[in-house]
Amino acid sequence: MKGAYVATSLAGVGTVGGASALYFYKEDGSVETLRSKFAGALIKSDETNIWDSKWEALKKGSVSGDNVNIKLALSKKDESDPTAGKDALKRGCLELYDSLFINREDKNFLDFKSYCSKNNKDKGNATTWITQEHSNAAWTTKWTSLKQHTGDIDSELGVIKGKSSESGQDTERQKEIKNWCDKVAVELFESESVRYNNFLTYCKT
Repeated sequence: MKGAYVATSLAGVGTVGGASALYFYKEDGSVETLRSKFAGALIKSDETNIWDSKWEALKKGSVSGDNVNIKLALSKKDESDPTAGKDALKRGCLELYDSLFINREDKNFLDFKSYCSKNNKDKGNATTWITQEHSNAAWTTKWTSLKQHTGDIDSELGVIKGKSSESGQDTERQKEIKNWCDKVAVELFESESVRYNNFLTYCKT
């Protein structure tokens, strides 16, 4: 996406000193929001299972940013009825969706990534992810397939494929594939990329 980053002074908006923020302005002059930049990762209101998993993650985690509703949700983690906490989380996430995307280190973005967005596994929406240890036959099948892979391939997966000539290392390669799957599963979904499509191919039955 074409556009430009512009440093904007935050003086007079509750900051101390000469603080500034770096916002991304698209060519049409509009600013980049989390909703526009990560549209494919937004959780729909009726995706109850995903919301439940984010609620469980919040209960075990902490809040980095300043969203009042997400902080409120965390404060209700020990209540016997989770309804109020879950509702507060949803409200907070909806607010974050329409907030400015500043950068990937921004504290509100970190909360968005952890509690308000789909990771690759959420987006894949499969019930057949391979959960067994790397020695399981399911990973043997995936290693066999990877050795024969043609077409676009993620760079990290390509490194594993490149070791196919090493004899007696099949179990180690299966472990590497599993570790790659575990890593990619929890990454924020961003697009139907080569990495994501390889994830669907090699991480589920």
